[in-house]
Amino acid sequence: MRFSVLAVVLGALAGLYASGSAGEMAPPPATTSEPAPTKNEVALPPTDNSASDAADMIGDKPQSGTPAEKKRPLLEELLPAGTVDTKARKCYELLAEIKSNVDLISKDLDNSGKEVTRLINTSETLAKNITTLANLWPDEEQFRDQCGTAKRQALDLNEELSRVPRIWKYVRWGFLAVVEHTRGIRQRARDLAEAEEKPLAVVGKDGKTTYVDSKPLVNPATARKEAIINADEAEKARIKKDQDARTKTMKVDIDH
Repeated sequence: MRFSVLAVVLGALAGLYASGSAGEMAPPPATTSEPAPTKNEVALPPTDNSASDAADMIGDKPQSGTPAEKKRPLLEELLPAGTVDTKARKCYELLAEIKSNVDLISKDLDNSGKEVTRLINTSETLAKNITTLANLWPDEEQFRDQCGTAKRQALDLNEELSRVPRIWKYVRWGFLAVVEHTRGIRQRARDLAEAEEKPLAVVGKDGKTTYVDSKPLVNPATARKEAIINADEAEKARIKKDQDARTKTMKVDIDH
């Protein structure tokens, strides 16, 4: 009987020891949930890359530019410092037109290139305006070379816009080159315009003051035509002089 009670007590102790050991060795239950955000943290939504992957598959598309309210003007507005003569006034009119052409191209490109026909026509008009600007100073070779480079860039842009299918990144590169070169020729043209002789103030009988050019504006085509005529007349005079010299009768002194 005594041994039976002892066996029962030992069995109970062994059961308690086994249950306690099992409780200490049992691993905590696994969890896959993220820790809850603290009071000062904001829970972020899960990242979804499907939209960016789809955008990469679109290919070459005209991209919208900087919003208008954040965009700085591409070309500076140039105004005369005072009263200028006819040539300088024409120059400033062309500078304003060139700026208008560049701004319109930029606007249409920022509009995802929807106005393709207008883009083509505007780039062609820009090239013509650059040619007209260069012709104001036919003797300024360096300026005319700069205008020639800017015109080629405008024509390259026109070609990229006329290409089908268009590669819009090439169009953007061409437009950036146009902006760079037109900025240079506009600044140089302004310097030439300001260097022109200022007009003369003339007071009329009615007391009003008007300004007249100190020297008239010469059309480049007219100037070239007059130069050719003057050269022809000089050549004719030289030929006539040579003929008169050959046909002139020489006096002979018979005493010697």
